[in-house]
Amino acid sequence: PQLRHKMIANFRRAWPDELELLQRRFRLPVALDENISWSVACDTSPRERPLGVVVIAQALNEAGTVARAALFWRMLPAYQKSEIERDLLLFALSETADDGVHSLFSFAALPATSPASKMLQSLGFTVTEQTDEFEAPFSAVWERCQRVYRLLERRKAIPPDAHIGPFEKKLLPDIRAIFQNTRIMGSLEFDARMSPFHDEPIDLERSTAILQNDQLIGAMLVSPSKLGHVYTVPARWVAKGHRHSWVNAVLIHNSVRQGVPLALDRVRFVANRENHKETAALAANLGGLQVRSLQRFGINLVGGQFP
Repeated sequence: PQLRHKMIANFRRAWPDELELLQRRFRLPVALDENISWSVACDTSPRERPLGVVVIAQALNEAGTVARAALFWRMLPAYQKSEIERDLLLFALSETADDGVHSLFSFAALPATSPASKMLQSLGFTVTEQTDEFEAPFSAVWERCQRVYRLLERRKAIPPDAHIGPFEKKLLPDIRAIFQNTRIMGSLEFDARMSPFHDEPIDLERSTAILQNDQLIGAMLVSPSKLGHVYTVPARWVAKGHRHSWVNAVLIHNSVRQGVPLALDRVRFVANRENHKETAALAANLGGLQVRSLQRFGINLVGGQFP
């Protein structure tokens, strides 16, 4: 692509010895490994200074080849929504196409009317996923959870051999694989949410896993929100054969009760319109109202033709 800022910014692949610095400076929730490529825009006068960074993380399939690649970028505030931001993305797309990656999707889900969404669309990205967020008053959710849980206890519906507790590190690979295989949450997003640099990292102590006979039968992620006294529930899974059973109620009860000492105001549920219809129904049953709609974008890089 023709870059319009050669006198202002230099676009290049990041050097290996600066990756850790870029990760900290721009708070990028990605790993420092060989499956991630980094592109950077730098001001070259009077000395080189990074203005923004684009990260493209590749998800490998079982055969060890690239299944999908995710795009994530951050700019210094003064350069957001600028031509330099757009040209950095163009540079990264071209480099990624040269690497043999055929398709790319935006890591972050974005509001449809945001400048970032409009910029991606101007570069040839199209909508590939739509997500809705629902919010319910914490007090109403907790009251409902308590009522259902007491009913389960009276009926002795919770098996004595059920193990209910926080996410243990030894369980994370299995939880990650289950979410990936059921299309609830991709492995790249799961890994990113484990990073302290994520806007809303997973709280392992307040998330809930349920095992029976040493087998996972339910898992619910919880992330304290950056938007105030809010719990975000970015993903929830119940094994087939246990849906519409005690497992779902116990998952929610155990996770929500962790927020009682925090005096939370609201609970937010995240639901993909195609794959998370049960979560949307759950949010509605708990008194949740839709508060935001977000989109993810994708692009086919074959041919390397960009605006």
